[in-house]
Amino acid sequence: MSQASLPHWWPIVAIVLALVAFAGLYIFIKIEKLLFKLAGGFIMLLLLAGAVWWFFLRN
Repeated sequence: MSQASLPHWWPIVAIVLALVAFAGLYIFIKIEKLLFKLAGGFIMLLLLAGAVWWFFLRN
């Protein structure tokens, strides 16, 4: 497709698509950080439960 055959609104669409892509990437990174925090918290709770069992409940 040559430059002359592109519609006049194509640059606006390209800018909007780029902004939507960056917003999606930003949201994905935020969700990923939240999931890592949740997974880390769950692992720490498992370790804490294991420590409580080891010190108090194994007898």
